[in-house]
Amino acid sequence: MTRRPGFAAKGFKAFVFDWGGVLIEDPLENILKFCARHFGIEYPLFKKEFKKYANFFTCGKISETELWQKIGIQLKIVNAPKESLWEKAFEKNYQPRELMFQLVHQLKNKNFITALLSNTELPSQNYFIKQNYTQFDFTIFSCSTGYAKPDQEIFFKLIHTIKCPASNIIFIDDKLKNIKSASSLGIKSIMFKNYEQTKSQLSTITGLNFL
Repeated sequence: MTRRPGFAAKGFKAFVFDWGGVLIEDPLENILKFCARHFGIEYPLFKKEFKKYANFFTCGKISETELWQKIGIQLKIVNAPKESLWEKAFEKNYQPRELMFQLVHQLKNKNFITALLSNTELPSQNYFIKQNYTQFDFTIFSCSTGYAKPDQEIFFKLIHTIKCPASNIIFIDDKLKNIKSASSLGIKSIMFKNYEQTKSQLSTITGLNFL
C-alpha cells in the first residue's frame, strides 16, 4: 500500500525548519564576540561596524575576506586571517538542540519532505555540510540564493526547490518578521519558543503524534 503522509497530516506534506535559533542556539552574538576578541576590538564597536555589511555577507554578495577588508577600513584591521575565522567561531559556538533534530528525524521517517531554510553565511554553510546531516531532503541557505528572510524571494525559492504548494508547507522560525513573510504567501507558520511548544503545535495542526 502506498503511504499518503499528506492525507494523514491534514494536507501538509513538507516541514521546513530554521537553523540558528530553532535547531541550534543562535550563535551570532558569540561569533561576533569571538571575532572581536581575535582582532582586539571592543565588542560594541565591532558589532556596529559588522551590521553595515551583515546583509551582504549573509546573502553571499561579499566574501569573508571582503568583509574583514571593509570592516578593517574603519577599525584598522591590517592582517585578515588566512583561514576562515567565521567558521572557527561558528564551530566554537555550535550548540545543537538534539530534541529538535530528533523531531526532524521523526518527520522524515514518516515520509514527509523535510527542509532547512536558513539565513546563513558561506563559512557557516560549509560547517553545516561537514556535519553530514541526513535528515534534510533540501537545504536552502541565503548565501547561496542571494536573498535572506524575510525577503519573500527566498520563500519563492523554497517553494520552487521542494516542489510543494505553499498551502502544504509548515515553516518553523524564531523571528516574527520571518513568520509574517511566510504566512503572507500562504505557508502555515509556527513561531518557535521551545521544543515542547513546537511539538504541541505541530500535533494540533497536523494531527500527528510525536514521541
